[in-house]
This record gives sequence, structure tokens and C-alpha cells, in this order.
Amino acid sequence: IYLSIDENYQQWLKKNKELEHALNFSNSFFILDGNKSSLAKSLKVSWIPRYVIFNKKNKIILNNAPSPSNNIIFEKIIDDIDNGL
Repeated sequence: IYLSIDENYQQWLKKNKELEHALNFSNSFFILDGNKSSLAKSLKVSWIPRYVIFNKKNKIILNNAPSPSNNIIFEKIIDDIDNGL
């Protein structure tokens, strides 16, 4: 999922519309109060983009994961999680 901590809701909507052909924004959510929200604080989000990996029990495994576009490192992390490491 994509969680936005943008400050301007209208700008966020506009950008979603501009990028809808390239990205799946059905899983995109605007967080009220941005980085001041309780969710952003609990995840310690202070910049974007930010990647967090959860396990199947919704426990944070890695709070500052590399970008999924970094295939080799990202896949190794996922494989390690699947193997219980």
C-alpha cells in the first residue's frame, strides 16, 4: 500500500489522477495530519518515500526497507523473511 503524508489533499488527488495510468492508486491512502499523525509517528515516518515491511502477523520486520525497485536487495530481504531469518 502507499500511504501519503503530503500536507495538501487536493494536490495529492491531482497527482493520483496524473499517475493513474502508470501506478495502481487503488491502494493509495492520504493520512490526515501527515507526519504528525499517530500512524506516521508510530512508524517514525519523517520523509518520503518510505518503505516498511510487515510479516503475516502484521509485525514490523524492517522499518526502513530499501525500495522495491532495488530488486536484488529487496528480494533477498523477502526471501530471508520467508525463511525465518
